[in-house]
Amino acid sequence: MKTLTKIFCYLFSISIIVNLSARTSNSISTKKFNRAVENISREHPRIFLQRRNVNRIKRKIENDQLVGQAFENLKKAGNKMLNNPFPREKDGDRLPSNNKYKSKRFKRIPALGFLYKITGKQKYLEGAKHDMLAIANWSDWYPRAYLGTARVTASLGIGYDWLYSELSKKEREIIRNAIVEKGFKTSFNGQWWVYSNHNWNGVCHGSLTMAALAILKEDDSGMAEKVLKRSLNALPILLKEYGPDGAYPEGGPGYYTFATEYAIRSITALESALGTDFGFKNYDGFMESAKYFLHLKGPTDYYFSYGDNGSGRTKEGVHKFFPEIFWFAAELDDPTLLWHQKPMLEELVRNGEYISPLFFIYQKGNISREKPGKLNWVGQGRTPVSLHRTGWNENATFIGIKGGSPGSNHAHMDIGSFVLESQGERWAIDPKKGSQTSLESKGLDIWNMNQTSDRWKLFSHTNFGHNTLVVDNSLQRVPGKGRIVRHSSDYDFSYTILDMHKVYQGLLGNNPSVRRGIGLYKDGSIIIQDELKAKPKRIGKVEWGMDIQWQMLTSSKVEIIDDNTAILKQNGKEMWFYLLTPSESKIKLKNSQESAYGYDFQKKGTRMLKFNIQLDEPAKIHRLTVYIHPKEKAEKLPEVKSLYDW
Repeated sequence: MKTLTKIFCYLFSISIIVNLSARTSNSISTKKFNRAVENISREHPRIFLQRRNVNRIKRKIENDQLVGQAFENLKKAGNKMLNNPFPREKDGDRLPSNNKYKSKRFKRIPALGFLYKITGKQKYLEGAKHDMLAIANWSDWYPRAYLGTARVTASLGIGYDWLYSELSKKEREIIRNAIVEKGFKTSFNGQWWVYSNHNWNGVCHGSLTMAALAILKEDDSGMAEKVLKRSLNALPILLKEYGPDGAYPEGGPGYYTFATEYAIRSITALESALGTDFGFKNYDGFMESAKYFLHLKGPTDYYFSYGDNGSGRTKEGVHKFFPEIFWFAAELDDPTLLWHQKPMLEELVRNGEYISPLFFIYQKGNISREKPGKLNWVGQGRTPVSLHRTGWNENATFIGIKGGSPGSNHAHMDIGSFVLESQGERWAIDPKKGSQTSLESKGLDIWNMNQTSDRWKLFSHTNFGHNTLVVDNSLQRVPGKGRIVRHSSDYDFSYTILDMHKVYQGLLGNNPSVRRGIGLYKDGSIIIQDELKAKPKRIGKVEWGMDIQWQMLTSSKVEIIDDNTAILKQNGKEMWFYLLTPSESKIKLKNSQESAYGYDFQKKGTRMLKFNIQLDEPAKIHRLTVYIHPKEKAEKLPEVKSLYDW
């Protein structure tokens, strides 16, 4: 409980910082709201599964072999759910894990309800009704951790709507009252997330929107209208975070998909029930974010998973398949968005894994897949990110770099950090993250974002563990921000230049110059160049200087050839690493465990490739340049030029 309190207090403080004027600037007029609500269907289902949609889904299942196989997987999962129902009584202070179906605890009622609507089989109806009435009977829905409460509320709302005709009057009343008392009313008990600007906003308000639409006009308490109107006024605070280009601030794949899936559910629920989404799809960057998610994934099937995100591999706890991309593809008529997702779907189907009912709901037309045309993607915003590649095949070179602030939600001190892939291997990696529950059990206050927080005792969270710069063995500055100031998508040489002086403010004197450029040549080689100019900093009375450490974390084996050359080797592949400037520096290698700062969650076998320089002259531009060449020794090294001449 102490841990939860700390988390909530921290997140509450974050929500206060959000632009409070959004409460009024995003407001939907009472006239517009009332007019939309009056248009709601008196019949059920009114969310997603109106008769026309059910008929469309049935035809798709029957006529499309891949979709039909996916539906068979869903039936198998549903049959297993029937053998493991929710308990009638609340047990403990957390939502029941439900044994091996823990990940589906919020999906059970929608899954069983969907199976009933498509197959008409009574066993799915009875299973869904059992779970709904069991949960309705619980004394509460764990409102202290409202992220789960919201999803429980949405599940019962969907079940109520989809199975309305099959529920007795008394059963409807029980479920409806539970939604109001345990879902809606507890959301007004000092919940800090209401006007937040991150994933809690999308998940909570998206869930409550679905539940409110489900019982609207049948709820005598008036809570459904109250909750719906609040959600419609609060969701835009999250949607604005996607602007201007779609780079979601909390990163991906995990937090992007978490926030976005519920935003889309809210949009589609509003459209199906009220005939309008109140303009939510039109917010700058929201629809464009599908491109962000497409480009965020490298040829190795790993994502550029900065911040608290996992790499996207299912075994690491983040489900890489994202059904909502099929919604984006249909809305934008863009089959290139399915470049990664369709093969994932085929893999899931082959392996007999669970497929979300929403996948079937989002299907419109043929599931086609086309190779994307663009090789580069750059997004500004709260957390700027730039992604470059030489192609869309598995052997292409891929590189991503990020800006942003360590003080953002779920962020790390990784400003200027990058990942690098080539020849089907990831060579420059992001550090493995430890379990948040495990960290909390050690008494660490990881949700405090101030400069001296426990969060920055973690190797995986600081610049000590990322592919960026360490100045005088110090942490990056939490209030600072890295900005993308220039970029190019030229085929021969694409690049991005990041200004990150704010995160080194004070360490290099006041208002220093710190820029990092990262460039990709068409042959798949990479150049990474830092340019620094510091203000004088006295040590004692006469000495001046700062130690700058350049570093790159890798899981490959490293052979140092000489002071300025190394070879990275992995699964029979090679990358040649050249330190071009300063020529007097020497490449060093340490096991990442040995170079850990504080708590180290990095897996064994990772190494930190690094070198140091001393900034020994004031007002001079110091240039650190690395060139990485794939496959074989470079015949010719590139000329080192100023970033201004790139």
